Amino acid sequence: MQYGQHGKLLRVLILEDVPTDAELVEQKLRIGGIQFESRRVDHPDAYLEALGSFLPDIILCDYSLPGFDGESALALAREKAPHVPFVFVTGALGEDHAVDLLKDGATDFVLKDRLTRLPLCVKRALKEAEEKRRRQDAEEKLRCAHAGLEREVEERTRELKHSVEALRTSEERFRLLSGTAGCLLAAQDPQVIVNDLCRQVMQHLDCHAFFNFLVDDQAGRLRLNAWAGISEEDARKIEWLDYGVAVCGCVARDGKRLVAEEIGSCPDPRTELIQSYGIAAYACHPLMVQDRLTGTLSFGTRTRSRFSPDDLALMKTVTDQVAAAMERMRLIQELRKSRDELEKRVQERTAELRRRAEQLSMLASELTLTEERERRRLAEILHDHLQQLLVAAKLNLECLTPHVADDQRQTFDNVGNLLIESIKTSRSLTAELSPPILYQRGLAAALEWLARWMHEKYELQVTLQVEPGIVVDQEDIMVLLFQSVRELLFNVVKHARVNSAEVRLFREEPEHLRIVVSDQGAGFDPRAMWEGGEQTCGFGMFSIRERLELLGGRLEVESAPGRGAAFTLVAPLGKVEPENEAAQGTINKCAQTTLPSACPVKTKERIRLMLVDDHIVMRQGLSMMLSIHPDIEIVAEAAEGQTAIHLARKLNPDVILMDINMPTMDGIEATRIIHAEMPHIRIIGLSMFEDSDIASAVFKAGAAAYLSKAGSTDGLLGAIRGTGQAVQHPEERGVGGGS
Repeated sequence: MQYGQHGKLLRVLILEDVPTDAELVEQKLRIGGIQFESRRVDHPDAYLEALGSFLPDIILCDYSLPGFDGESALALAREKAPHVPFVFVTGALGEDHAVDLLKDGATDFVLKDRLTRLPLCVKRALKEAEEKRRRQDAEEKLRCAHAGLEREVEERTRELKHSVEALRTSEERFRLLSGTAGCLLAAQDPQVIVNDLCRQVMQHLDCHAFFNFLVDDQAGRLRLNAWAGISEEDARKIEWLDYGVAVCGCVARDGKRLVAEEIGSCPDPRTELIQSYGIAAYACHPLMVQDRLTGTLSFGTRTRSRFSPDDLALMKTVTDQVAAAMERMRLIQELRKSRDELEKRVQERTAELRRRAEQLSMLASELTLTEERERRRLAEILHDHLQQLLVAAKLNLECLTPHVADDQRQTFDNVGNLLIESIKTSRSLTAELSPPILYQRGLAAALEWLARWMHEKYELQVTLQVEPGIVVDQEDIMVLLFQSVRELLFNVVKHARVNSAEVRLFREEPEHLRIVVSDQGAGFDPRAMWEGGEQTCGFGMFSIRERLELLGGRLEVESAPGRGAAFTLVAPLGKVEPENEAAQGTINKCAQTTLPSACPVKTKERIRLMLVDDHIVMRQGLSMMLSIHPDIEIVAEAAEGQTAIHLARKLNPDVILMDINMPTMDGIEATRIIHAEMPHIRIIGLSMFEDSDIASAVFKAGAAAYLSKAGSTDGLLGAIRGTGQAVQHPEERGVGGGS
């Protein structure tokens, strides 16, 4: 809605002698969205009357009128309503003539055959008029402000003249005050220089004595700090002054200035002391800081009976300066004390926080290691006891095979199959709890095993990229990184809804490594994950992040709905040692190793065999199973590697069945020593698991074969007899997780 200057509706004055043309103008304005009220006039008298009574917001004028023309109407409008926009609405108008009219004050012009632009012209004219009014108002305000400023400048000039005169007359006093203030502010102990400053003030005021008392809170009295104008003996007499005694004591008690003038002619008990010093006029001021009394400062003269207002003002100013300086020093001392106490507390808290941070780091490390130790303990229970018992049971069952009746053969085979499935299940559970390869071969090899295991277990294709030469020596970090990567891959299986993922391990800098686990799955909003406060047990996202941070690392998450996810584990690397490049290529070479044909075992003679296994039930099962074969003679048994070496040197057996995982000295080390001293002895490595990485280490140590304890009896017998049927490619037998 358009509003006019004097009312809600726009007031439009139309100077037009043709009513239909005026109606057409009104119609165009309404079409243009302008709400208005109008008045049409067609002769000068009605035009003048409308200018005074109708008070138009805009004038629309035809240029040609009978007995009246547009130029005359424009001149009257400029005279009677100079601020009202004036627009010509006419039939024909030459360009030069139109320019002259605009110069004379017309706002715009519109030809009657182009009335469609009239609403826009009216709006622009109103806007320009409004801007012009605002500009004129601003100019008027500026003129008024300028006039006021000139008056203020004149007044200030007069005031400055008076001030200059006052400054000239008080220059010496202000120089004294400024010097006093500077000395007090620069002083480390204002009380020490009060004596010199007050002597300068005394000289300026033509005074002959001053007294400075300070409050002694412990004594509850005033103590004389500085003085002049009396003898040492008199000063000692007033070294301590009680509240309410003499002028200074009364001022200290009441906290108000006391001026005693014409002391000789106006007896007052409070002035008896200073009167005895020959003082005729005396002014005492309290040293006050924020309503707290710190002392008094007073001046006295023997030659005048009264002080001028300027004298008293100077005394008051000096007193305030002294009080402020003393308070400043008190605050500085308190701040120093507080700062020292704060620094001490900060150091204590910093040391405490450092100890707490170290404790948290140690606790995080211990928590990770404790969890892993518990997993390893459970895995060892399964491996060293349950699995060995199951294998021994299987061996004992096989020993009964020749004695089983035909009608019991099916049941017998079912029991054997159940034992085999139980061994596989136990072996898989052991691998999930704590894969030994993590401790035997390090993080990179464990990640390779994890990639194969995820594919076998969950059909998740994991692409692994490992930068060569990275070794993590710190056990807690190695365990945390491995468990974290496994948890992230589990999340890919559970949430990403894809069948592939990528794991990249590389060195970020000399002291840190970076592991990136990424997928192209469903993705999520990382903020929602953290804001949700996920604190699930185990290695959930919250747990991974917190433990990494406590160990000096961090977790970075990048994801968005529908755009996959990337989790980055950054951890301190510790000592970096290059891996043995020769060892890296051992897996493939050893995996293809077959039984050496150069060392066949003579089948016409009995094969002298030694059993090496730390589990007695396993040894008994193997012994029972092998004893039924006439071509095999068991010459000795050992429960650990060192004993096996001693017996091998003493008995020189043909074949040794060597358990890989034993206490004190494991089977790999025992194999290496025996093979180095007695290479003619055939050593067959035995393990509960079938793993290419363990096979690599076994073959490198010198073993002729590597078999699973849960394997077939025929395979074991073939390896013992040297028929070449025992050793297979590890990848053909599946993927395990330990020894």
